[in-house]
Amino acid sequence: MMHFGHANSLRQAKALGQKLIVGVHTDEEITKHKGPPVFTEQERYKMVRGIKWVDEVIENAPYVTTLDTLDEYNCDFCVHGDDLTMTADGVDTYHLVKAAKRYREVPRTAGISTTDLVGRMLLMTRNHFHQGTQEYSIEKEGSSTMGQDSRARSPWTGCSQFLPTTQKIIQFSDGKAPAETDRIVYVAGAFDLFHVGHLEFLEKAKQMGDYLIVGLHTDPMVNQYKGGNYPIMNLHERTLSVLACKYVNEVVIGAPYSVTKDLMDHFKVNIVCHGKTPISNDVDSSDPYAIPKIMGKFEILDSGSDMTTEQIVDRIIQHRLEYENRRLIIQSDESSRHQSSNLDDIQTKAYVRSPCDSISECLPLSECLSMQYQAAKACYSGDRTIYCGISEYEPYVCCPRNRFEKVSVCGKNLVAGQHYKGLGAFPFVARIGFKNTNTAALAYPCAGSIISRRVILTAAHCALAKADGHRLSSVRIGEYDTTSDPDCQSGFCAPPVVNHAISHVIVHPDYISGQYHHDIALVVLKTPLNFTVAAQAICLHPDRDNLIVGKRVVIVGWGKMSTSSIRLPEMQFLEVPLTPWETCLHVYGSTGALDSPKSVGQWMCAGGESKDACQGFGGAPLVFRENGLFKQIGIMSFGSDNCGARKTPSVYTSISHFYQWIQDNSPPE
Repeated sequence: MMHFGHANSLRQAKALGQKLIVGVHTDEEITKHKGPPVFTEQERYKMVRGIKWVDEVIENAPYVTTLDTLDEYNCDFCVHGDDLTMTADGVDTYHLVKAAKRYREVPRTAGISTTDLVGRMLLMTRNHFHQGTQEYSIEKEGSSTMGQDSRARSPWTGCSQFLPTTQKIIQFSDGKAPAETDRIVYVAGAFDLFHVGHLEFLEKAKQMGDYLIVGLHTDPMVNQYKGGNYPIMNLHERTLSVLACKYVNEVVIGAPYSVTKDLMDHFKVNIVCHGKTPISNDVDSSDPYAIPKIMGKFEILDSGSDMTTEQIVDRIIQHRLEYENRRLIIQSDESSRHQSSNLDDIQTKAYVRSPCDSISECLPLSECLSMQYQAAKACYSGDRTIYCGISEYEPYVCCPRNRFEKVSVCGKNLVAGQHYKGLGAFPFVARIGFKNTNTAALAYPCAGSIISRRVILTAAHCALAKADGHRLSSVRIGEYDTTSDPDCQSGFCAPPVVNHAISHVIVHPDYISGQYHHDIALVVLKTPLNFTVAAQAICLHPDRDNLIVGKRVVIVGWGKMSTSSIRLPEMQFLEVPLTPWETCLHVYGSTGALDSPKSVGQWMCAGGESKDACQGFGGAPLVFRENGLFKQIGIMSFGSDNCGARKTPSVYTSISHFYQWIQDNSPPE
């Protein structure tokens, strides 16, 4: 993978002489000694040639640098970073040129490595997803003058825009203003995980004029339109990656999503370009390129490359085990090597690198909430000291022994993006498991919601179900796709699912089996669950004050939707309106389902728009989002046999009606 750390090494190397020649290894050599590369050798050749400090690229360079290689290309010496590089046999790849004193070192760039970037995609939850939605503003200045104010710190990522110093921005920037006669080209985007598709697009854009300015969107803005775990690289890192490209003259850090006339006038832009990738509308549904289109200064470019950042992430996920083995080798000890010919060994072992102190223990990161924030920050800084080992799926950290702190935050997901609805978007939903007493096979006919580390809220008719040959067994936590484990999507992977044994069930005392009034229960787990990107607690909404008819709410769970002919394996969600209670009385009044001496206020009605959640959604939460937090207002109780029929809503147990009962009967953590 190419990143600005490589570019910075090449910049430092070029400063040691007059001409920089870069040797690039083949895929075969890299796979043999390090593991499969992210980019193909042809892609890497293009990427290295696109770095502004590189004069020449040698293809198919030998993995061990020899004196013959240096002499063949008239090189005085070889340059590498200060990290040790070895062959698969444990031989220093630069031992020959070191012995001949034709070797130089440059400092490795702090805070960035291919290993860390892979970790962000496979293991980490980005720390800026915990920082809210505030964006910082950047004045319209060139990058050579930006960031002189020591206060230039992003509240979104929690670190300096110019981490670790503004000097590197200046080092990477040309610092040259355009000439009066130059034709100025402007492009904008995320440019996340800078790749050959970006490079070829920028090359095409530069051909449209003389001076190329690249606008880089802020981290929250990128996440707004890409969702999931994006961007993988923060704004500072993306800035350096773009500035290293030889086609780029200048960047606008924190560029607005919509290209404005003010921006075009300020930078004297002659033409605005965009690739053939789809253009997402701005938050107000407007076309972000409307102004340059009206001015006749907009052009769609075909770079000839269809590569996307998502494809790069997919490549990494497909080779997950190989990358994890590489991470293990790097993190354990770069002076010793772990080799295993048995893949099953890699899949089942956890490797401990260093012991923890007496007040902590070495645990998977997903099991230690208090360290997840620190781990996300370490992802940026390159700090590996917080880790004590690694397993197939995730790193291990020294976790304080009192890690099961009381839930202080509820209703949050750790992935951002207002319109994102994939893995991790609704982490508060759990599956209620029943075991076949004959075959021990598990079935999950119902859902519930996580309201604390030990309590799952569900419908009583689910918790007390007595299906033939099945008994209530466990609660499945962290599920998204029922056909895969672990789940991977949108640039990150969740930890594997966990089946938690049940201690006991607390059912409302007025519930009568076979009926639906007082249809509420608390499933208490034997051991506390661990919060992860796919498992978080939901907030309970205690009153009905703002639950007006017509309010849009969401039902979430696993099951069949009326709009689908089959039951899909992924977590499903459906937006429905709150409906007048009289509508449900009209639909279900004659069935006897609503007969109860204490029925006033215990139910609520939602749906009726010719679509609904059907079989498998019993016990699932009905939620809405307020001030960035998800709040549960209902529990799916029952619906019509004619699921999804027009003007036929479903009935939900009201959270506000039973709020005090829930509080009084939930056991302490």
